[in-house]
Amino acid sequence: MSYSDLKSDGGMDPRERELIGYIEHESGFKPLYAPPRGNIVTQAFIHCKYCRCAIYHCMGPCYDAVCLMCHEIETEGK
Repeated sequence: MSYSDLKSDGGMDPRERELIGYIEHESGFKPLYAPPRGNIVTQAFIHCKYCRCAIYHCMGPCYDAVCLMCHEIETEGK
């Protein structure tokens, strides 16, 4: 896999972006990253669908978001 394959939207290397949680899909969990600096985002919180804690202060709503702690608990048993 080349560096250009790793580039995400916004032109940032995903390895430099902050992992803030996961989005639960039927096929499994997909990472949820903080927005790149300078992006325009909605000013609505993202809350965890299990414990209702605040995951991030913007980019919401996101109804299938899971916080890092709940993700760890969910994947521990599998």
